[in-house]
Amino acid sequence: MSDTDPSFIASLFHSTLFAYQKTVRETLGRADIEMLNVIVELTGALNLEESSMREKSFTEVFNDISKNIHSLGLAELRLEKVDENHYRFHVENCVWAKKIHKKLDTHDVTCPYALVVMALLQHFKGVKVFVANSEYLPESAITEIRAES
Repeated sequence: MSDTDPSFIASLFHSTLFAYQKTVRETLGRADIEMLNVIVELTGALNLEESSMREKSFTEVFNDISKNIHSLGLAELRLEKVDENHYRFHVENCVWAKKIHKKLDTHDVTCPYALVVMALLQHFKGVKVFVANSEYLPESAITEIRAES
């Protein structure tokens, strides 16, 4: 895997988000809501401000990202709509799950993929999103994503 390989870049991004959130929570407590703004900045490569992206909905952008993640063989992402600003986000067959979920203390953090989806929801719908912890399983994760009340 070279440093220009998309899966290497995704792996680096995934690991960085995971470590960053753990550090922020250990230092500042649950002040990690600001991470979502940082993630939108980090995902600038998605060109969220381009006119073609502004015309897309949150769901359309999620579907595009999901297809890209799947085509790289990194994971299968699924978004289940509960209501207008509440989703249940599923990550299945994640390439990092078998190693990371067992080795790291994952009970008090959010899946990095879920953080990206939360940031997109906040960006596209203009709502503040509650940063919920993920439920980690051997090869997957589930995260409730909802607007703050």
